[in-house]
Formats: sequence, structure tokens, C-alpha cells
Amino acid sequence: MAALLERRLVVVTGKGGVGRTTVARALAVAAARRGRRVTLVDVDGEPRDRALELGSGVAVTSIDPRRALLEWVGDQGLGGLPARALASSATFDAFVAAAPGAKELVTIGKVWDLAERHAPPDGLVVLDGPASGHAIGLLQAPKTFAGVGRVGPVGRDAARIAAFLRDPARTAYVAVSAPTEMATTETQALQSQLRAVVGAGAELLVVNRMLPRRFTLAEVERIEAAARGSGGVVVVAARAARFAERVGAAQRAQLARVRREAPEAVTLPFLFAERLGPSEIAVLSRRLEARV
Repeated sequence: MAALLERRLVVVTGKGGVGRTTVARALAVAAARRGRRVTLVDVDGEPRDRALELGSGVAVTSIDPRRALLEWVGDQGLGGLPARALASSATFDAFVAAAPGAKELVTIGKVWDLAERHAPPDGLVVLDGPASGHAIGLLQAPKTFAGVGRVGPVGRDAARIAAFLRDPARTAYVAVSAPTEMATTETQALQSQLRAVVGAGAELLVVNRMLPRRFTLAEVERIEAAARGSGGVVVVAARAARFAERVGAAQRAQLARVRREAPEAVTLPFLFAERLGPSEIAVLSRRLEARV
């Protein structure tokens, strides 16, 4: 666990809506604080919120599969292909349709390129990965192409990428969950899928957005007893205390499910903020850094 931020690549994934991007940013900040030159990458092809200041030592980028394909073609000495035609939507879509998994292969290939071939000695790529199902497809693509195309540049590169993703000395995986039944169930499935595809489950499991426990059950009962015969704000406060206790109990039950399989799972608090800016990310990064 102590070496997680010493790898070349850290892949962050999990169910949609659990805060993968927040955790990826916090890990990037923690790694930069340790002196790593960090590149935070997403793979949705959309421009990043570059106004978000993560601090010195963290560069932010996004991978466009079309551009990644063009770069790969150039690397293979196939630059004679008309770049304009290859970059067009129709040609790219035809390429993807003709070779299922090709989009995922060129995308994860670009991640590998950033983390392994063109990274400085102190470099680290933190991949703000897609949701669980898409992430498994992304990680599976090199293995699939390495098996199908054993000769030629595609097969060679795919085999090297697959080996990199399975190498625990170079690549680590972080699963992000939330304290809900659906998220916990999907995280358990994700762990099994990771073992099948890359040979090991997530090294770090983060349960995000845990609410603070403000009242014990006995305290809630005393608040309700004090509210009997009252009205207005006192009754509302008693109901709010009961609601908070019920939600918290449900969250703690899901955390217990997680920790039956992953005793070292890390929790992050729910931050009551409209937007998670640099100060909030710093709080979460220090919480994570204490465990990685």
C-alpha cells in the first residue's frame, strides 16, 4: 500500500456518480506533494476544467481517441495515410465498427505512452477512468488484441500494454465506491472483473461521501422525547436527527459489507460544499495520503 503513489500509472474507476474524479484529483495532489511529476488524465475526450488549480506538479489533460489513433499511425510509420480522412468522423467510426475494441486500444495505448514511454523518471499518470463497465473494456482491449494479432505492430504494442497493465510494480488500481447498496454491489463485481483482466483487484478501495455521525441512537431518542408536546422548529429538529441517524446507519451497514472483503478500505467524508475546489481537494488528498 505504501508504494501506490510510486508506480508509473494509477487507474481510478468505480460506479458512475461515486466521485471518481474527486478521488483521482486528490490522489494527484497527494502524489505531487511527495515530489512526483503528475499528469492527471481523463479519457472522455472532452476539454478539462483547466481553471481548477490542483497545484504545482500536476498537469491536466484529456485523451481524444481520434487524435490518439493519428499519433499511433504516425508512430507505426504509416503517416502516408491521409490524416484528414483518418481524422474524419465517418472514417473513424468505420474503423471502430470494423475492429471492436480498437477505440479502447488506442485510448489505453495513449495512457501507456504517457505513463511509460514518454514520462520523466519521477513521472506518474493518474487516470481518471470511466465507470466500471467501460473501464474493464478499456483494460481488456490490449489483452484481446495481443491474442488476436500476434504479429505486426498492433499485436506487439497490445502485448506490451497488456503486460504493463498487469505489472504491479508499474500499475496500481483504485476502486471508488459510495456507502449505498448498489455502489457496494458494483464494487464487489468490479474487484472480480479486475482480477480476471489484470490479475489483481484494486489495491486501494475508497468509500466516498460518508456522512458524519452526529447523534447516537440513544441521543436521537432523547431529542424526540424532548420534542414531544412541542412544535415548530423543535419537532423539525427531532425529525432531522432521526433521518440523519437512519441514513448514517444505512451507510455504516454498507461500509461493513465493504470491509468484510477489504478491511483496509479508506473512507472519505461528505463535504458540504457546492463545488469541490482546491481547498476541499486538499482536505481529501491529505486523508488519502495518510493511507497510501
